[in-house]
Amino acid sequence: MKILLAIDDSVPSQKAFEFVLHTAKPTDEIILLAVAETTVASVAIPFASTVTSIVDIDQSVQKHLREVLKGYGKQLVLKGLRHTCLLGKGASGETICEEAEYRKADLVVIGRRKLSSISRAMVGSVSTYTLHNAPCAVMVVKTDCGEEEKKERQNAEVVE
Repeated sequence: MKILLAIDDSVPSQKAFEFVLHTAKPTDEIILLAVAETTVASVAIPFASTVTSIVDIDQSVQKHLREVLKGYGKQLVLKGLRHTCLLGKGASGETICEEAEYRKADLVVIGRRKLSSISRAMVGSVSTYTLHNAPCAVMVVKTDCGEEEKKERQNAEVVE
């Protein structure tokens, strides 16, 4: 079975990875996909004093996601699972669906953040988009907004 696992550095992504790590068989092929969304100018403006350009922001995100992919890849190697690491660029939901079709994936596994209905309407939900547009079966691994994610949010607030 070809499993496309959409990942980033979030707690829901970690839970989706753990699910695949514990359920995949040695005969399965796992495709790890991290998507670097392109930065829009309105997002980059607050960082103008520390980052010289939007290109620098995008390159920084890509570098970070490569490290995330390496970390997950090492865990799959230790478990003896075949895998491929991909770094996509663009809108996450669209890129996930395009790669699932191109790679002929049998299953897409994705984590789910617990977004409020307002947040979901404003920024969109990658898992919902993928669920409705993927060319294959989609498994959405639910995550409660537990202590780890609360800490992650608090750390983000401290940095700002």
